[in-house]
Amino acid sequence: MDFLDDFFVYKNNSVICGLTSELNVFYVLNLFKKQKKNIIFLVSSIYEANNYYNLFQTYSDDVLLFLKDEFISDVVASSPELKLTRLNTLDKLSSKNYIVICNLMGYLMLLPNNKEFSQSKMLIKIGNNLPRKKLLDTLFEFGYNKDALTTASGDFSVRGMIVDIYLINEKHPIRIEFDDDVVSSIRYFDENTQMTINSIDEIMLKPIVEINTNKTSSIYDYTNKATLVNVDLPQINASYKKICEDITAYKQHSDKPFCIITFDDGYEDNYTYAYPILKKINIPFVIYVSAGLAND
Repeated sequence: MDFLDDFFVYKNNSVICGLTSELNVFYVLNLFKKQKKNIIFLVSSIYEANNYYNLFQTYSDDVLLFLKDEFISDVVASSPELKLTRLNTLDKLSSKNYIVICNLMGYLMLLPNNKEFSQSKMLIKIGNNLPRKKLLDTLFEFGYNKDALTTASGDFSVRGMIVDIYLINEKHPIRIEFDDDVVSSIRYFDENTQMTINSIDEIMLKPIVEINTNKTSSIYDYTNKATLVNVDLPQINASYKKICEDITAYKQHSDKPFCIITFDDGYEDNYTYAYPILKKINIPFVIYVSAGLAND
């Protein structure tokens, strides 16, 4: 894409106007190649971020998502899928440079201190002296959920000197056996049949929640002060104003009972029937659109 040098200007604080979405992608990919450092690609909404992510993936694997629910949605129930995506992004940023696509809420989000977070991991290895209680305490701290059986990502269960853990991004859970306080075996097993798949020598346990730390950081810190590319700055500013208004309204009414109206899938009748009524009586609502059908 060197031919783009004749068309694009790469200077700090420069404003590029009139580009299509695909040309925006080419611009940033060429900038990424030139600078050899992280880039934060900032958009105003989750919908726009997902669209750009799909475009970037057509041309490069060096792209990550870092998204946070819009304020009202986050107050009601934050998305566990977005949380896991954020954690994966933070983990990958420690290994190489990426283009990180953020919505505004993600960019503004306070995160665990990057230095403390990078040390929040536990290497479990055969032969290690590891008190079982210490492992269980760490699992709770890292956000894992204790259950009777380990059948879903993020679960763990305990039976005597055996601890089963379903690590995030693993196809199958692991089973750790103890001989007193010593790890005697680690193996993957089938969560349906409980049969062993294969044995391993070690495994790295990492948090599945954004753990609390004494200090905080931002995605800008995790990217080592990346180059920031704003897409449609007026819209980003409008989104920031809306976030501030939502926070103010929430603080004014947080001591009173309230409810949030949400609609799943984004059917046409949400717009034709529900929207006019809710607009008339000035009640906010959230529509969760099925991303797979967004362009149909």
